[in-house]
Amino acid sequence: MKDRKCEDLEIDCLINVFRRLGLEDMLLGVPFVCKSWYKASTDPLCWKVLDFHSINLLGRKMPSFEERFIREYCIWNFSLMGLLKLVVARSRGSAVALRFPSRYLDLEHIVYVSDECPALKCLGLPWFNYGLRCKFNPELLGRWKHLEILLLEDIPDSITEMLQVISSHCKNFVGLQLRGYVDYNLASAFATYLPKIKYLNLSFSFLSKENLMVILEGCKDLELLYLRNCVGFDLDEVILKKASHIRDFNCKGFNVDVGILKRASQLQEDFKILIMI
Repeated sequence: MKDRKCEDLEIDCLINVFRRLGLEDMLLGVPFVCKSWYKASTDPLCWKVLDFHSINLLGRKMPSFEERFIREYCIWNFSLMGLLKLVVARSRGSAVALRFPSRYLDLEHIVYVSDECPALKCLGLPWFNYGLRCKFNPELLGRWKHLEILLLEDIPDSITEMLQVISSHCKNFVGLQLRGYVDYNLASAFATYLPKIKYLNLSFSFLSKENLMVILEGCKDLELLYLRNCVGFDLDEVILKKASHIRDFNCKGFNVDVGILKRASQLQEDFKILIMI
């Protein structure tokens, strides 16, 4: 056993290990070790979870992902579309979870993924900058018929329309995470369009007691509700009684990101937790 080399491992064993790695390791590390590692890294099982948000695109540490990618792949220019095409091609349409990066994102990238990754069950969208807010069409969400979990870093202007599309086209939808100002219209949209939702994470949001009660009364199948660091209401006996049926109800002191994604690990063994900031 001491004389065995890593390149001599069975390809199935390598794939089982590589499928647990992040995109940065799969793109800049594994393929350049040896031929057997490269071959194993091209298996679509290694590319079911595509978490671009975990990549150091912003260059906060040196060298940045862009610099390393340009050097390793011997290219002159880096683009998010080029990176998307490379990774999506490796997944061969089998990706089940994808989280977009916060930098460079434009509507064309979302459209491309909606065309090439129809099997997504978990989708993460970043802050909607002004340009994306103006161009984003909620109908795009309807292309992911199997969508079960949506992670939003803010509340887009079109959130009500997005929930309506999800209600009409995504019959297996069970989980939503977002943060921002949850007004009466949004609380009512939760109750109207997502009455069967099981996992809802509104941590770090402004939410009044009245609007929280609208959600609790309209979404009676909730199994997990996270309101960590929310402002706008004080936890009292009325709220606790109304939320008594919720298995995991948390208002403080819990990791905001892991809970909403518990469902992801249950949906399929291939899922990884996508960490939200």
